[in-house]
Amino acid sequence: MKFKQIPYQVAIIVTLCVYLYYLVYRVRYTINPDCLILSLSYFYAEVHGFLSLFLFFFQIWSPKERSSPPVSSGLSVDIYIPTYNEDISIIRKTALSCVNIRYPHKTYILDDGNRPELAKEAVSWGCEYIARKERADAKAGNLNHALQRTQGDYIAIFDADFIPQPNFLDKTMGYFQEEKVSFVQTPHNYYNVDSFQFRIDKGKEKSWNEQDIFYKLMMPCRDYWNSAFFTGTAAVFRRKALEDIGGIATGNITEDINTTILLYSHGWKGIYHNEILANGLAAKDLKNYQTQKLRWAEGNIGLLFTNNPLFIKGLTIPQRISFFAVIFGWLIGFPKLIYFIMPSLMILTGRYPIGSFDSSFVWRYLMFLAVILAGFKFACRGYGRVRYDECYLMINFFIFIKAALKNLFRLKSIFKVTGKGTHESISIFGIIPQFSLCLICFAGIAWGGLKLYYGVSADFMGIGTAIFWSFINGFLPCLQSNS
Repeated sequence: MKFKQIPYQVAIIVTLCVYLYYLVYRVRYTINPDCLILSLSYFYAEVHGFLSLFLFFFQIWSPKERSSPPVSSGLSVDIYIPTYNEDISIIRKTALSCVNIRYPHKTYILDDGNRPELAKEAVSWGCEYIARKERADAKAGNLNHALQRTQGDYIAIFDADFIPQPNFLDKTMGYFQEEKVSFVQTPHNYYNVDSFQFRIDKGKEKSWNEQDIFYKLMMPCRDYWNSAFFTGTAAVFRRKALEDIGGIATGNITEDINTTILLYSHGWKGIYHNEILANGLAAKDLKNYQTQKLRWAEGNIGLLFTNNPLFIKGLTIPQRISFFAVIFGWLIGFPKLIYFIMPSLMILTGRYPIGSFDSSFVWRYLMFLAVILAGFKFACRGYGRVRYDECYLMINFFIFIKAALKNLFRLKSIFKVTGKGTHESISIFGIIPQFSLCLICFAGIAWGGLKLYYGVSADFMGIGTAIFWSFINGFLPCLQSNS
């Protein structure tokens, strides 16, 4: 296994070295003193890109392969299904699947909506029903409320739309033979392939899911650093570990990663079992997809102010790097905005962020770009899709900026449940940032073409490059449609 990863690790090192060489060249020879703000802004975006790539590569350095240990009999297991306003027909599928898990257990429906009709249905499904009148701390509060009213030594958690397989506990409970294991997380898999985060290639009969690279590559590799984390559902906890940190972490709307950091800081261990044992519903439409992304972005960036992994006591250095990488990954909104808007600014203002846009720079940039794209694709072991990644970044960049600003100004974040199973249309206000960027891109293309056609400028290399770049950026949202 270790030798199998060497080619990928060599590619990672070579790619980062080329990127670092490019940055040194840029700062020494190409910063434009006549357009310093524009030039430094673009250089900041490139430096941010290097740090992002380094942190990403650190997380995918080497995957850990695990096989499920045999499970002991007689363990006391409770299954929690937290819910608030999900449709009862969706909850029913999850509840019946949980009841039919083979390993002996009790199943509890935790209803923050306090619905009498759900209480009645829960009994007919063979579930216990727990409700609370207030909704303090949202999902985390709901789980902690149930922890005080149940007795199981182990707690399995499934969101209302996540359907476990009958062997879920048989595959996960064996890991708890090791006393320091606090939780076992399994991959998220989604069966509604018509949802927004899927891309379908009907000709090749293949699908791509935006979260594939996270669950199929990053999480097994984070497990190598003992940095896998609870992702909200399809996981099992040791009650003793949760009690050691005072229950599911509150004070942050991403209670899952916050809880994980606290567990690791108290010396507990996490496990990632890389086998699909539960299937759920992804956000079907753009509106609910962005609601989910905003909650994740706000919560993860908020870790800078709550249980910051760089400063909290008890974490190892790899754990600090791995969890800071999660936070840093959500700060990509500002540099992406710079990348998206820069070519049009070049055309419309006639000011260039590159001080010497000549053949010497062009061949170095082309070499840099080719190595970065090839290195990223190879290191991702087949899970990376640059084109799709850029499409989703265009859709999400404003969400990330909004989340960063809300945290910067310490504005309160509100936990909003992601709608599942229904389609909701997004208003025009939800796509104004992307629409505005497209208009700027096409304005740059038109103005650049006019400048060249009428001889206002003879800079065919600079304006031609900016037009091509604007064209790519302007059509990124169009590529969101399924193939």
